Amino acid sequence: MKPLVLVVDDDEDDLWLMQKAMLQIGGICQLNPFSDAASLLSYLESAVTMPSLILIDYHLPRMDGLELTELLREKPALKTVPFAWMSSEIDPSWEIRCRELDVAWCWVKPNNYTAWQAFMYQLCGTLTVSKSN
Repeated sequence: MKPLVLVVDDDEDDLWLMQKAMLQIGGICQLNPFSDAASLLSYLESAVTMPSLILIDYHLPRMDGLELTELLREKPALKTVPFAWMSSEIDPSWEIRCRELDVAWCWVKPNNYTAWQAFMYQLCGTLTVSKSN
């Protein structure tokens, strides 16, 4: 079974690029995209399978990545699920918040399609390696 990655990003172009890049690298992960925190939360309420990773755009409308992560970290079913943050720019103070919330990775979003492929390959490669150990 492929690792399941839930991706929350309000930028439709970035979601499309992630999905296209995933197909180009062989679909080594299953991506479930969400355009906002509310749709992810709704999905998780009835989810049977917990994700291998939750990838969150830090700058979401209504509930930002920090608030969403804090809320998700309170859910017992997600205690062992790794989280990653991404954004078009990274604030240095995020490193502290990443450690406090046990966020595994903080990434700057790729700026071209080739970089998105490398990003998705690295992300899913990490999950498939850790899953096989």
